[in-house]
Amino acid sequence: MLSVLMMTAVALFCLAANANGDRVPTGKAPFIRTTVTNTTPYAGEEVILSYTLCFTGDAPQVSDLSAPALDGLRAEEIDPGRYVKSIPVTIEGTLYRSALVRQYRVSTLQPGTINIRGYRLRCLFPDGSPLDKSGDIVLAAPDMLIRARPLPKPVPAGFTGAVGSFSFGLTADRTTIRAGDPVTITLTIAGTGNLTAFTAPKPVFPPAFHQRPPVSTLSLDSSKSRSSGSFSTRITLYPDQTGNVTIPETRFVYFDPLKNRYRTVASGQVAISVVPAENTGKKVRLPDSVPAESVKNPLFTLPAAAIAIVALLAFLLLRLARKKLQGKGARQADRSREELSYDSKTPQEIKTALYRVIGQKGVLRPESLTRPKLGAALLEKGVAEEICRELLKLLESIDHLMFSPAGASAVEEERLRNEGKRLFFRLQQP
Repeated sequence: MLSVLMMTAVALFCLAANANGDRVPTGKAPFIRTTVTNTTPYAGEEVILSYTLCFTGDAPQVSDLSAPALDGLRAEEIDPGRYVKSIPVTIEGTLYRSALVRQYRVSTLQPGTINIRGYRLRCLFPDGSPLDKSGDIVLAAPDMLIRARPLPKPVPAGFTGAVGSFSFGLTADRTTIRAGDPVTITLTIAGTGNLTAFTAPKPVFPPAFHQRPPVSTLSLDSSKSRSSGSFSTRITLYPDQTGNVTIPETRFVYFDPLKNRYRTVASGQVAISVVPAENTGKKVRLPDSVPAESVKNPLFTLPAAAIAIVALLAFLLLRLARKKLQGKGARQADRSREELSYDSKTPQEIKTALYRVIGQKGVLRPESLTRPKLGAALLEKGVAEEICRELLKLLESIDHLMFSPAGASAVEEERLRNEGKRLFFRLQQP
């Protein structure tokens, strides 16, 4: 016990931290540096959190003992494949090798102070270290404080939490179509910032169109540490009448942290000309194999029609009997399995209900897990990948609406309730 206390004291002495989150090196002892690209970002502004191991001699084998506590943050770990190999660096006159071991994209959910702490790394040095001759040591990363500033007020109408630098556009795949033919409208937001943390604006279409459900795509550039790429939504429209139709401009509002101000980008109008459908003028004629008598005398087909009607009735009766049996089995299965009720109305209630049903799946304390770890835990419990993806996206939307300065509109809350209810009951299915 005494030796453990002495080793701990030596480690703390050798790995003292300064106010910036860096370790103050003593001798040539290994240590971890905690850095962030901006310690005073705006709420919702993305910053990069990095953990770097500094050591001398041969590189150690490393393994995580505990992940950093990222409560109050939207966090995404950057692909480990991007981590660089160790490079030489001089710190206070001593030559070390520096290797990036963990890196995250993080943004605060609301203004205030966040203390990131708890990351510990186990290192096994092949030739021992100044802290332990066996070379097997545990290093604790220093804490890092992030003081998130509130976004300026007043918040403009249409702002849904986008923070960064973006471009915006609305285009049509063609501007002249025939009545009944489809036209695809694409809304695109591109740039650098919290691309996964806001709600895209919805174009307003004239009543002359009916539409299919939109299809959204997120494309991120994996070669960059900051979230950079594009978000696009494709909507397929069908015109109900001919003439010239104009889709009004759509506005996108975001906050630019470099300029410290809100920006509004307008897409411009999209004009579409709908012309009458082409009349082919083709006449329907009977196949050559049909005898003329069968057309002239309708009674000729009565026996065949009677047989078809009898067969149809028999088929319908069989299906009805089978549905009754299936319904009975389903009701018995429902009674034998404990069902959770869903009566959630607010975003917080929806989130609580989803965590409750996730816990029923066997995931311990799901509310304490980061989004990637929650997704991995659900996959291990046999939840389909598509459901996992939809659930994580919904939780991100809930967090955004709960802490967005603009608040949640009635339409957005209704969408969350419907989507939450759908996933709630899908997660209960075996």
